[in-house]
Amino acid sequence: MFTVTINLQISFDKENQAHSKELAQLVNEKLKQSVLSIQNQYNQIKIPPNSSVEDSSQTNFFDFADHEANELELNRRYNTSRNYRTAIKRLREYTESSILPFNHITVQFIDNFESFLKKRACSLNTISCYMRSLRAIYNKAVNQQLVIQ
Repeated sequence: MFTVTINLQISFDKENQAHSKELAQLVNEKLKQSVLSIQNQYNQIKIPPNSSVEDSSQTNFFDFADHEANELELNRRYNTSRNYRTAIKRLREYTESSILPFNHITVQFIDNFESFLKKRACSLNTISCYMRSLRAIYNKAVNQQLVIQ
């Protein structure tokens, strides 16, 4: 079990000081409801067996992809790592975000990304290289049960 402790200090203005005890009780009840809601939400998340806390924080494609590129470098696979990083960089440019949940990666999403690359005058070989790298990363996530199919 993992416990999070939060210290909260609330100040009431002079108008509400007479009712501060009641307001504090209302705030306490709302917080309890919020905590229960959060617990229920996160209890539904399935973390694969043998995964570390670091693995469970990789909730989006970019986090996982960066991790994979780093692992490749550690294993002295510099060219593959560089290919991954370039493909990830182009995908970040397309999404204009640092977060890409795995469930947002669909056939339509990939088709739109390919169109984006063509509009940027990328050659077909370059696009193919990006797609191979992204597919390899995605398949690794599937093998590690980070993607629900």
